[in-house]
Amino acid sequence: MTILGPSLALAAARALIAAGATPLNDLEGMAVAFDKLRTAEALAYAGVPTPRSILAKDFDNLEFAIDAVGGAPVVIKPVTGAQGRGVMLAESRAAAVAILENLIVTGRDHLVQELVPEALGEDRRLLVLDGQVIAAVRRRARPGEFRPNVHRGGRAEAIEPTSTETERAIAAARAVGLRFAGVDLLESSQGPVVVEVNGSPGLEGIEGATGLDLAGLVIESLERSVSEKEEHHGVA
Repeated sequence: MTILGPSLALAAARALIAAGATPLNDLEGMAVAFDKLRTAEALAYAGVPTPRSILAKDFDNLEFAIDAVGGAPVVIKPVTGAQGRGVMLAESRAAAVAILENLIVTGRDHLVQELVPEALGEDRRLLVLDGQVIAAVRRRARPGEFRPNVHRGGRAEAIEPTSTETERAIAAARAVGLRFAGVDLLESSQGPVVVEVNGSPGLEGIEGATGLDLAGLVIESLERSVSEKEEHHGVA
């Protein structure tokens, strides 16, 4: 499956809107969700607990960046990306510096993010639609892998989220500016923290785990938006 980069995806969305299509998510919200640094900033500004993150793009400040998130081990991830692609675990300071130096040479921006050791290899994906959590799964990484993404071989099972998880997922989607979002949480010693907000979450894995017709719910929401838009403009 080919995944459009953020610029192309947003350009395609703008073209569809110009042609009269009604988007489910606001384009500005999608732009924030595509950018992990902007997402982290939006969550922090809204008071939603999230691991400490910092952009690493200067050879001279790599040690500072690692210390700023609590020291090694750290997670290193591309500023843009999905399905766990390019996400790495650096278990030592030396490994983190070496990885980051190599990435800086390639010219692609990466974040250094605080590791939540209690949740290594496991997360929770909550699907938020119109201010409500419509489904939730626990994802566990396959043996030898720390990324729990289903596309990385992770296994998903349906769960009933706690009230705190539900509140934080809804708050995260709101902070980023999304009606529809996949919100990933890690269970830390301080409670659940939001680690990712996806503006175009895949449904296959979570539908398979929950048995719910989530695509149908999304379509119904979009149909309501179209009807409201037509009523507002006086279309019979």
